[in-house]
Amino acid sequence: DDIYTFMVAGNELHRLQDFGYTIIVVDWHNSRKDMRINALNLMGLIEYLKCKQASGDVDAGEQFVILGESMGGLIARYCLTYMETHPTHCLPKEMHNTRLLITLDSPHKGANVPLSLQHMYRFLGGGIMGEFNTITQKIVGKSWNLFLDATAAQQMLLYHVDTYIPTAPYSPYAPHPAKAWFDADLLLIGNYPKFSKMVAMSNGSLAGLSQTSIWNTGVQRTPNDRLLYINSDMNLRVLGRTFKIAGT
Repeated sequence: DDIYTFMVAGNELHRLQDFGYTIIVVDWHNSRKDMRINALNLMGLIEYLKCKQASGDVDAGEQFVILGESMGGLIARYCLTYMETHPTHCLPKEMHNTRLLITLDSPHKGANVPLSLQHMYRFLGGGIMGEFNTITQKIVGKSWNLFLDATAAQQMLLYHVDTYIPTAPYSPYAPHPAKAWFDADLLLIGNYPKFSKMVAMSNGSLAGLSQTSIWNTGVQRTPNDRLLYINSDMNLRVLGRTFKIAGT
């Protein structure tokens, strides 16, 4: 419900229903897992809809349109490419039956998350809340670092903080091996779908102007402005009363 409210109704995509479109929102049960697994989950949904077409429950003349934001675009790209080289059960000649793939801000060449931000993320979780403290804090620290340790993140990041090699003469950081494996697998099955139109969209400025800041709409980004602001408190609850024991 939240995804529909913010991603569909909130962006007026629901108006497509006036033109006869049926909107299906895909919510990943676990977005951290290997993107290829979620691509197979998406393939299962497409196959389900194709079987509905084959049985006459859905108009067989209709083709699908997929809009994937960020990682969703990569998952959809992998899914459609895979379906073009692996026959399916229902309407095999139609393959994925998708006429248009739209990706929005999808890191097809890799996600460039600043390494300084990755280091800070590691330090806050592993140092302040992890290694140097109690068992409970170590659990919190490990949970905090789920982002960098997620298989999907390792497959997308252009440079991963864990690849640091201090003796490297020029570039001490590299993509995680999981990204190399994912890219090689994608290239092996065709890299991009060939039987659907593709549109890649980016939320940048085509006029050559600076992007606006997400926290102050209308104000242009300036060099060295605030990229991230985190305020984190750790509380202890005793006999119904809450006590603040740490703050970051």
